[in-house]
Formats: sequence, C-alpha cells, structure tokens
Amino acid sequence: MAHTVNLYFAIDALVKGVRHTIGSKATPISVTLTAEEVDNRQYTLVGSGTEQLVWQASSTESANVAFVNVAILTDKIIDVEIICDVNNGVGTVVWQQRIPANFPFLLPSKVAFAAATADFATGTADTIEKITLRNASADDAHVQVMILN
Repeated sequence: MAHTVNLYFAIDALVKGVRHTIGSKATPISVTLTAEEVDNRQYTLVGSGTEQLVWQASSTESANVAFVNVAILTDKIIDVEIICDVNNGVGTVVWQQRIPANFPFLLPSKVAFAAATADFATGTADTIEKITLRNASADDAHVQVMILN
C-alpha cells in the first residue's frame, strides 16, 4: 500500500519594505512512499569533528530500495558528506556541504551524477551511496534526520 507524505517549503523575506516569497506554506509537495517507511533519527555529535554515518547503501542495492528524500535539521553548524557511485561503476564522487544551524537541508531524491563535468556536459546518472555528518562546531550538535523510503 502506498502512503502520501506532505512536504511544505516556503521562504518569506521582507527586505526594505518589499516582500519576496518562494514556495507555499499552504500548498504541500506530495511524495508517495511505496515502502511505507519513515525513519526519524536523532543524533548528538559531541564536539568538533565528531562524525556520524546516517545512511549507506550496499553496492548491490537497487535504486528502487534507496531513500526517496532525506531531511536534516541541526541546532549547530554541521557538514554533510554525500558519496555517489552505488554500483562502483564510475568511481567515487564526494560532495560536501556546510549546513547552518536551524536551517533545513533536503535531499529531494537519491539520484546523483558520477563523473560529471562543468556545464552539464557529461555525467553518469547514479545513486547516492553514503551520507555522513560531521560536527563543525565546538559545541555538541543535536541533529534530526528524517529518511523517507
């Protein structure tokens, strides 16, 4: 049985008397889950440099079994490291992103590109293989991760 999860995305900025908006607080983005699973995790990354593996696929895992979306929210600055090349067919591709405190980070799909070049010239569609978090703050970081499967 499939289930629907509603995601809401909105940014509302008032700058010098002019309102700028994107997204909607009222209209959801509906995502259909076929595996019927929401994995809500809580982590405490103690001190600077502490790492936590959040998700890893096996090299034989089908893209259809991997996650649909991953959302991350933290109370301190953290780094997220994403590795692409689930089938070991292209070569490991690493992407790192700093996430500010209290700013939601969303991976809207499991699809990524390995061996990509600038200006979208070439690249091989692949799947995210591994997601790891690292604390970039001297204080303990409390991190909430929601994985939709």
